[in-house]
Amino acid sequence: MADDESNNYERNKQAALWWFNAALMVEADSKRLKRDRDVSGAQYITRMLEGHPEDAIGAIDGTHIPAFPDRDEPFKERWRNRKGNMTQNVMAAVDFDGNFVAVVSGWEGSAHDALVLRRTIEDGFTVPEGRYYLVDAGYANTHQFLSPYRGKTYHLAKFQQRRPADRYQDAEELYNHRHAQLRNVVEKAFGILKGRFRILKDMHRYKYAFQTDLVIACCILHNFINRHQSLQDEQVYESESTSSDDSDTETPSTSAHVSRGTDAQRGGALRDSIRDMLWNARRRN
Repeated sequence: MADDESNNYERNKQAALWWFNAALMVEADSKRLKRDRDVSGAQYITRMLEGHPEDAIGAIDGTHIPAFPDRDEPFKERWRNRKGNMTQNVMAAVDFDGNFVAVVSGWEGSAHDALVLRRTIEDGFTVPEGRYYLVDAGYANTHQFLSPYRGKTYHLAKFQQRRPADRYQDAEELYNHRHAQLRNVVEKAFGILKGRFRILKDMHRYKYAFQTDLVIACCILHNFINRHQSLQDEQVYESESTSSDDSDTETPSTSAHVSRGTDAQRGGALRDSIRDMLWNARRRN
């Protein structure tokens, strides 16, 4: 098993770890993608989280894109995900304006999202000090990757089924709801990406290395389009949460992204402080 993981890791170190700054794709004035006609991404998160966590810079998640390993690939089954489909697992960081700011393509479909993030960090992915990304419960909670409270209601549809007066049973559920609303930006970005670029659903004519590069190219084009098109114009595309085989939503008993004690403690303290701030603000209103 150790040799398999080592070989897997060495192969995936050669997979595309692509970094690009969204500012290079988007003019710094007023052409950034907007969530509505007069609310920017920064304003949106400030509103959603009562003006406190401006240190949140986006959301991270993985998505599965159909993969066609090369004929001479000896380990094809590694591309078969938990639903039995041949895919590559693509990790992306998305800002609150819906732009891809970091993308990692090429991982086999059997790789868990948290493992991909851990290897990406080992390969040099960094988060600015004092900032953090929102992630789902499949990742460990740290001060740089903030996850929801486990064992509490999280999915947006469940909150929408409740009456506003009875929506939250406790502070953790309020936090989880706001977290889910904000983290949805990455699921929506994946849905828009796949709706815009149908080629991602069928790349069997290309070598696998080119398939991974094509994912990156589509993400860059996605950002370019966002300079000129409102998010409201993309309602025709499904969000990731409505797709049948996109996001790896299964939560492992022990996260593959093993956090260090200090990171976990800082993450817990940060999450609790945001929870308390949201709950106190709600009680005052």
